[in-house]
Amino acid sequence: MQMTLDLAAIVAIALSGTATLSRWLGIPRKLRGWIALLLIVGLHITTEWGLQPDLFNWRTALSEGLAAGLAAIGIYSTNKNTREQWQLYREKIKNAVGQKRSTDPETEDESLLSPNRNSDNINPYV
Repeated sequence: MQMTLDLAAIVAIALSGTATLSRWLGIPRKLRGWIALLLIVGLHITTEWGLQPDLFNWRTALSEGLAAGLAAIGIYSTNKNTREQWQLYREKIKNAVGQKRSTDPETEDESLLSPNRNSDNINPYV
C-alpha cells in the first residue's frame, strides 16, 4: 500500500509555515501570498516525486500544485497586495533620494546664502 499526502494537507502545511518563514526571512505581509504559492507547489512536487517515483509526472504535479496554490492564496488579493507593496517601495526610494539631495552640502550652502531662508537655517555665530 502506497502512502500519499493529500493536496489539502499540503496547502494547510504550506499556509501555516508561510507566516513563520516570512517572519524569519523578513518578507512583508503583503508579499506572503507568493511565498505560500512557492511552498505549495514545491511541497506538492516533492511529495509526488518522493512518495510515488514510478508514477511521477512533473507537469501534472506542477499544474496541480499551481491550481491549488492559486486557489489558496487568492490570486486577485495577492496581486492587489503586491501592487500596494511595490508602491510603498517606490515611495520609500523616492523619499530616500529626495532626502539625500536635501542634505547635500552644496545645497545646504546655497540655502544659507539665499534671502528666503527659514529661521532654522540661521547660524547665530556667523
